[in-house]
Amino acid sequence: MTSYFTPEEGDAFTEIFNIGAGKAALALSELLDAPIVFSVPFCVVLPLDEAVDYFRHRFGADICVVSQDFTGPFDGSALLMFHEASSLALAQAVLHSDEPVQAITELEREALTEIGNIILNACLSSFGDLLEREVATSLPRFLAGPSGAMLRGARGHEIVLVVKVDFSVEGREIEGYVTFVLNVDSVSTFRDAASRLLGRLH
Repeated sequence: MTSYFTPEEGDAFTEIFNIGAGKAALALSELLDAPIVFSVPFCVVLPLDEAVDYFRHRFGADICVVSQDFTGPFDGSALLMFHEASSLALAQAVLHSDEPVQAITELEREALTEIGNIILNACLSSFGDLLEREVATSLPRFLAGPSGAMLRGARGHEIVLVVKVDFSVEGREIEGYVTFVLNVDSVSTFRDAASRLLGRLH
């Protein structure tokens, strides 16, 4: 974590997202009729410009993204970001196909958008549950292109909370990032959620 949050708050964020990952895994297992294992190894908070560089180094040029705006106790945009190879592997699992998927067609876009909707809403609802407030989300959108353009096009332009998400579906190992683009006011609300979880654990 950067100076935006303490190490203890960073640990709390990781735990909150692990709770959300558990919810998402259950929902996706039912949807895909297959066991799914999620893990959240770390999360980090970065200024927007540093986040752009962070993803440029990890993804190269183009990425696949499912994006949603959210409002409620905090406002901003949530993005589930995949390297194209991980997107294709996930689409293959969703479609229960053993044939390699070479490109994202409309069918794959719809499947990946639904997967993103489940994962993003599970993560956001974990924060909303802690704050005892409802989080409203827009309809999910599937996008593909440079990671920098995706981040700069999101609402809220100061701070980016990056959550590493690893999961396996039918033996396929898939790497992704749940990313929240926030304004300064929303950061204090996220800190409140972390404080509430720390209070429950002590």
